[in-house]
Amino acid sequence: MLGKIKAAIDNSPGKPARILVSEKAFQQLEEEMRFVYVSKPKTIMGIPVEVSDQAESFKLEF
Repeated sequence: MLGKIKAAIDNSPGKPARILVSEKAFQQLEEEMRFVYVSKPKTIMGIPVEVSDQAESFKLEF
């Protein structure tokens, strides 16, 4: 999941204001990021991460 989000950010036309993720995607991010000693992912590449019902997986907001 983290790789998909980073790739989407790299391929986006500008820097997103925030990243909206579903609850399931957030749990998956927690699992992936626990190996780098991050218990609750708050930012990815300096962009705030928020849990939202609007996103099926994740969504970049500009």
